[in-house]
Amino acid sequence: MGKSLWYLFLSASLFLAVACSSHNPSVASISLKWLEVRKELFQIDTKEDCQSILHKIDTFNIMLNNFIDSPVGKMYHSYKEEFTSKELISQLAQIDSLFERLKTAIQNSDGFIDAETVSCLLEVDTIIGALQYDDTNLSNVILLRIYLLFFFLTLLIIMIILVIQMVYSRFEKTKMREQQSLLFSREIVNAYEHERKRIAREFHDTVAQDLWRLSFQIDNEQVVEEQRVIIQRIRNICESLIPPDFQRRGLINALKKLTFDFGQQTGIEYRITIQNDINLESMDNDTQLQCFRIVQESLTNIEKHARATEVLLIVRQTACKTGSPASLGDHLLLICVSDNGKGFNPPDYHSYQPLRAEGHLGLWGMYERAALISGTLTILSDSEGTMIRLQVPLDRGVI
Repeated sequence: MGKSLWYLFLSASLFLAVACSSHNPSVASISLKWLEVRKELFQIDTKEDCQSILHKIDTFNIMLNNFIDSPVGKMYHSYKEEFTSKELISQLAQIDSLFERLKTAIQNSDGFIDAETVSCLLEVDTIIGALQYDDTNLSNVILLRIYLLFFFLTLLIIMIILVIQMVYSRFEKTKMREQQSLLFSREIVNAYEHERKRIAREFHDTVAQDLWRLSFQIDNEQVVEEQRVIIQRIRNICESLIPPDFQRRGLINALKKLTFDFGQQTGIEYRITIQNDINLESMDNDTQLQCFRIVQESLTNIEKHARATEVLLIVRQTACKTGSPASLGDHLLLICVSDNGKGFNPPDYHSYQPLRAEGHLGLWGMYERAALISGTLTILSDSEGTMIRLQVPLDRGVI
């Protein structure tokens, strides 16, 4: 196999050498030139004719040496084991001495054709004939191998095209599955929001109203006060279930109120750091809602599990770093929620899908909401606290 490839390479090299060396003599031109010299050799009448033929023999010798030294001639040595006889290679190596013998024989015979001259002519004829024979065989084999090389290259190109098509097809299928997964997640999240609104309406229109009516029918002030506290709690639950009006209040004000209510209800000390010149005009209502719900779920988890005494909310706008995915846009909204609680072992982005099956709907919902808005959610946690960082592109909407 390796030898065949080597021959193919040599064949292609010879083809290029012939194409790029048109100024060098060929076997056909050498044969024609020798026929001219040989014809004039048998027509010598005077000393001037003898000197002319000697000059033409020198010219022919130079022409033959140029062929031997040319890229095409050197390629014959590469194929000598298969196509060119060792005798021919040896004769070509001694061609200069052969022509010196021929010239000496012509000079000594005073223009007549003697036995030595005929012997030299026959040796040159043999060399030229062998060159013609080998050139024909070599040309045929080279053309065949060039065709084989072209055939193999064509097969290679076809294979490459098929591989590219397979990779592209798999990429398209993976991309389609991701899009279908995002659409399914969006439907689930939208269903959650509709269910939140329905539950909030049910609480407000049934339980809260019933308690309010009962407060007018009971004379015990302590019971009435407890009922009012319960009613207020139900209203707080309803308010947390119903999404804020982002067109009227905006995400920043909604986050401020959310954090303030969290501090009032839990007694946990909180701090808010918001960039003054932050611009969220390009962010649609759905994106603001998903950001709000992620912060809301983060605060809920802190209240339930963290045992924290301090909470910090940071909201700022930042430029996208060089080398980040183009899908993130040029500017990012960065939201960080951190606490000084006991921490936990958070899942990474690539393993959050099983969270839903394991019952961790809160964390699963946070990752899903971030994916819906082309955002990146990172959870860092240790024994000194937890930080939830959300990065959302400001230059594009939901996928």
